[in-house]
Amino acid sequence: MAFVKFPKWSINAINSQMAHFLWGNMGDQHKFHLAKWGLVSRKKDFGGLGIPNIKDYNMALLASWGKRFFMNNSGDWKNVITYKYDVNCPNIFWTKTKFGSPFWKSVSWALQAS
Repeated sequence: MAFVKFPKWSINAINSQMAHFLWGNMGDQHKFHLAKWGLVSRKKDFGGLGIPNIKDYNMALLASWGKRFFMNNSGDWKNVITYKYDVNCPNIFWTKTKFGSPFWKSVSWALQAS
């Protein structure tokens, strides 16, 4: 979750499995859901059960890597990302606009713009 932005279908599948576990659904036997998933995934301070929202959790982890990319001046992982997504200096590992990770492309483009 820290390196890849999960697509909607995978987030929905994970949330579905967590809901089935929480409500005790087994096989063809479904129980009534007594609260919406949005209420259940709220923090305890706001009346929820404190179950993490997978989409928000995924985005927070990606943002933490973006912060590390800009705050850290050295590191092999940063050199690899910069080398792979550097649009000013294409190489054999350079990914075209329709391929590669949109997240890391945006990070490297922001780095070049600053």
